[in-house]
Amino acid sequence: MIIKITKDVPLHEIISMHPSTATVMIKYGLYSSSFADAPWATISHAAVTHRMSARDMNNLIDELNEIISKRKR
Repeated sequence: MIIKITKDVPLHEIISMHPSTATVMIKYGLYSSSFADAPWATISHAAVTHRMSARDMNNLIDELNEIISKRKR
């Protein structure tokens, strides 16, 4: 199980373990259909592919970690 999301975690792994994170990914322009097409793609790879700024990537990671930490409680 993912304890903390980093830029090196594959998107597909995050979604499969924590489906509620999909809405945050979509908010940042990462669409769920692309997760199946490239299951190896990490947050970092997706950020580069979608021309996401480093700030947005870090905000995305923070929001994803917030979601999974709330789920653990």
